[in-house]
Amino acid sequence: MMYSKKSINILKKKCLTNNKKNKTKHKCNVLFILKKGSLSHFGYSTKISKSKRHKSLKKAIKSIKPLSIYRKLNALYVLNKNRNPITAKLFKDDAEWLKNKI
Repeated sequence: MMYSKKSINILKKKCLTNNKKNKTKHKCNVLFILKKGSLSHFGYSTKISKSKRHKSLKKAIKSIKPLSIYRKLNALYVLNKNRNPITAKLFKDDAEWLKNKI
């Protein structure tokens, strides 16, 4: 997954300003950055059927590393599990399918 230097620098600046306000001495580590639409570019959506989602993930594997896709699906699952459990279950199922496919 490609990240622009501009987006990473913005996150670092926000992180440092939060630390100055809280007067902490540790640095804020950015674990991951989710880019909106990176999977929808290949036709992935939670509103389509399971077979169509799997086809779009197969397309995505051709240009993005499978581990990156798995991590993105897992991150989306974790972020949605309390807010929208039905959608989170779809992300988890697709991540497990991808894990078995690899």
